[in-house]
Amino acid sequence: MPLSARAKDFINRGKEVMREPHVDDANIAEAEGDPISKLLIILPRLKKKPIQLQWDIRVFGVDSSDVPLYISLPDALEIVGGNSMLNISIIQLWAMYMDKLSVEQAQAEVYGFIEPQSIQKSGNTQVQIQ
Repeated sequence: MPLSARAKDFINRGKEVMREPHVDDANIAEAEGDPISKLLIILPRLKKKPIQLQWDIRVFGVDSSDVPLYISLPDALEIVGGNSMLNISIIQLWAMYMDKLSVEQAQAEVYGFIEPQSIQKSGNTQVQIQ
């Protein structure tokens, strides 16, 4: 059964009203101090496609352009919701955040809890480490 002209007009008018929310960079700059607020602001961008994250080469020992790390909408919702198990992308994101935080605050020893082997001398035995 073909649609009437009125029905087609109604359907097309609905599409015009619904548009993607605008993400203002000023809002992102305002949320710089709060990572969760920043994440909530960029959620509309994540609906369209995953976003590639950039990191310092010191975080994983490789350049971010060589090994891309993407965060998708389901990953972001896991971070915000907090009601399901963490996947590797979220763990990597947390490691990047902790590294950035410890370097910015000039407390590089804080990073040792992520890689405890990096704060031990290579010749230490198991007894000496404890």
